[in-house]
Amino acid sequence: MTEQASVGRTTEILTVFGCTRDAARVCARTFPRAWPFWGLAVAVYAGAEPAIDALGLSDPSSLGIVRWGSAAIQILISTVVMAMLLRSLAGDQRPLKLDRRVAACVATMIVLALIGVFAISMISVASARLGTWMALAVLLLGASLLYVEVRLCLWPIGSLLGPAIRGPQRSWIWMGGAMWALVGSGLLLIIPASILVAILQMLGTNKAIAGVAEQAIGSLAIIWFQVLSLVIFQARSRASGAA
Repeated sequence: MTEQASVGRTTEILTVFGCTRDAARVCARTFPRAWPFWGLAVAVYAGAEPAIDALGLSDPSSLGIVRWGSAAIQILISTVVMAMLLRSLAGDQRPLKLDRRVAACVATMIVLALIGVFAISMISVASARLGTWMALAVLLLGASLLYVEVRLCLWPIGSLLGPAIRGPQRSWIWMGGAMWALVGSGLLLIIPASILVAILQMLGTNKAIAGVAEQAIGSLAIIWFQVLSLVIFQARSRASGAA
């Protein structure tokens, strides 16, 4: 069976409804054993930035090497925790095991995260200076990098869970036709959550509470996108007969 044929076999998972439904089922089915990793992942993603601020590591007057070092540690810890959570969601009986697959997953996650950060930075800079051809070119380049990041989102999961994806090429193929399902399913969580945060801010909720809510929702959004990617990966693996 060719890879293109295997991609074409799985159609239901490519709908927003199917992707959301299957991701919710995975979460519900695995929550009894995966809840510690959910809590740890939310705590790491939501608490990293406040912790860095509290320690004064985000202060511009701090040494550059200290700020970069704290950011690197944050990224490393968050990606390792995410790998553990994904293993638990996939049914691995030893999610805490640190091996070469975890290292490969962490490395690819960091690469994709850097692509995303660079893309968002370019879009932010270009959006502030719209009206020039250069700004438009930077905006398009940033959007293209985000597209590349999404097309490669199965690469870390494949590196972690098995031999189905050994490099970025198959992730690119397997995400063909699944882009809108992933993005649409993600927006189903992000949009209501963003509205909730905006309401809390408009009601004059304590800034600390609103800030914690915003960080927690942001961390859940990151995790939700990873769960959606896991669901797509598993569906593509079944369709292609990959282990």
